[in-house]
Amino acid sequence: MMLGEKKKIARPRKDPRPWLLLAMAVGYTVYFWSNPHGHPLYAGDARSYLRFDPDRTAGYPVFLDAIIAVFGSVEAVPRAQVILSAASLAFLGWCMRRAFRAPVLALIPICVPVFEAKLGRYHAAIGTESLFVSLLCVMLGALILLVTRPTWRAAAAAALACGLMITVRPAGSSVLSIWPFALWFVWAGGRCAGRRARMAAAVAAPIALCLVIESLTWRAEHGSAFRPNRVDVHLYAKAFLMESGPAAPDDALAGFVAEHRDVLAPLRALIAEAPDLRTRIFLLLILEFGTQRAADRQVFHRTETHGRKRFRAVPYRIVRQVGWASAAASPLAWARNALVHYLGYWIVYTYPDLDFVRRFHAYVEPLDDHPYFGMPELMPHPERRGRRWVMVGAMAAALAASLLAPGLALWRRLRDGSRPPDNRLVVAGVCGLLVHGHLLVVSLFGVAFMRYAVATWPAMLVSGLLLLQYSLGSVRAGRRPAGR
Repeated sequence: MMLGEKKKIARPRKDPRPWLLLAMAVGYTVYFWSNPHGHPLYAGDARSYLRFDPDRTAGYPVFLDAIIAVFGSVEAVPRAQVILSAASLAFLGWCMRRAFRAPVLALIPICVPVFEAKLGRYHAAIGTESLFVSLLCVMLGALILLVTRPTWRAAAAAALACGLMITVRPAGSSVLSIWPFALWFVWAGGRCAGRRARMAAAVAAPIALCLVIESLTWRAEHGSAFRPNRVDVHLYAKAFLMESGPAAPDDALAGFVAEHRDVLAPLRALIAEAPDLRTRIFLLLILEFGTQRAADRQVFHRTETHGRKRFRAVPYRIVRQVGWASAAASPLAWARNALVHYLGYWIVYTYPDLDFVRRFHAYVEPLDDHPYFGMPELMPHPERRGRRWVMVGAMAAALAASLLAPGLALWRRLRDGSRPPDNRLVVAGVCGLLVHGHLLVVSLFGVAFMRYAVATWPAMLVSGLLLLQYSLGSVRAGRRPAGR
């Protein structure tokens, strides 16, 4: 080097992948903006949220009111949901990239809905699925930041998203079960010494605030001291289809319960003698909802379908008393019912082929003229048979990861009490617990609609990806020569 010549210092090249994540979020928004899968705006329970029926929580109706107030039309709801979904998935990817230096893995969550129509089509409909998943992604991203660098701000952000999830969909209350485990892992190795009370308060306060505001909003709308719950109707339906029960909570209801118990005896036999698990799942879905429709006629005396439901506390109390008394009187029958629903998620009972449809119709034909429930026609989807096996494989992988990750994280936490487990393993384990907790709660208090499993797909994906990265890292570390 000649005298006076300056030495050239090589500057590190900027990593373009953060901008790639932003570009993919924009592409995601553009792709779903025009509803490429043609999902209808008013599907399922859409009108009950627009009316803010008394058995709905306030979160999603308030969201709808806000969108309509800002944009002037309910048609703006799908596009708002698309934007929120793209932003939340990008946030989740950014958190994975920042915490685990995994730029490739960070791009995967925002790609998955583009290739799986069932995940992306919910943006176009009025329903809680899209917003629930967006909030779940925000919660998981904040949880990743909390695990890798424990601060009260990250804890509060994750807890706020958790509280909002509960206000949007009551089944989100299942997520509360992960917090003791998450904080137990975060506190490992004395990382939060002297700050544990502050961290616990940062989790409890936002959740409590969300629940209080939701309750006040509901009472401002409906003005009643008695609040109905969809769980009561689900338990009422389960009570008449379980092997034992239902229990009459008082003498005044004993005759009513006995009468309808007798009427439904053939349907209970049909469920008990079902030739396979898939048939039993379909029967429970059909008959539990059939029993709920019967409750509309028998208890609520309701015939309208599009008008606002008139709120009367007495019928809701009857349903609540019968449902909960039966669950308490027959806990084993209740647990068996829940187990069928829970297993249904993992075997992906949907997409029936022609052979199954023929067997199912032949099995239920003797009771096709039952006075309460005519069996709806089950339509085959032969063109989706291959798709079902892809879904079965994906759910099998998710099941394995969501069981293995919590087990490994728990083992490492107990074995190395003075040293925190690998952060990737902790997040993967908490996500696995979230998935199983959510599906178990829905199975106990609801039915096995696959949309409930679909709503947990970000947690399933994060659990599997981080467990895979952790495993590959452990293998590479094991092969590294000593001294390096």
